[in-house]
Amino acid sequence: MYYNYYCNGHLSLDSYQQEGFIYKFSPFIATVAFSPNNGLFCYAPILLVIFGFTTYKALKKEANMLFPTLLILFYIYLYASWSSYNLGCSVGHRAFTDIMPLLSVPIAAIIYSKRRYLFIPTFIVLVGYTTMLTIVWPGSYFGNSDWNWEWLWNFLITSF
Repeated sequence: MYYNYYCNGHLSLDSYQQEGFIYKFSPFIATVAFSPNNGLFCYAPILLVIFGFTTYKALKKEANMLFPTLLILFYIYLYASWSSYNLGCSVGHRAFTDIMPLLSVPIAAIIYSKRRYLFIPTFIVLVGYTTMLTIVWPGSYFGNSDWNWEWLWNFLITSF
């Protein structure tokens, strides 16, 4: 507070003056979820498996998996409504790191499920994919639009 007062003469500073939830009535849901420009499921496909599993379990009412499903949907809507819906330079959509600890519960449920022999190799491949992306990522998305699949495909082919 002292530093804000020293810099601008006020005890508090609204650092998001020019930003906000300007797309709340027309959110970029598909872009946040699937776009090559920091789309959640393009760069962390394990979350698509988790989302599919929790949705399936919630619909069958076999387990209390409605909360993770709703949490993922809420976060997608929340950030799809934000003025900078892709949140800039990162490997995938960085806003979802906030809820990753909560999503470890569905991962544990998947690992202890009857069909874990299908999921464990899938998890290994998907975690390896995301880990390799973090190692080779050039620092930013350089496509010419939110949906430049050609750029992403060329990057993946030349990097792996």
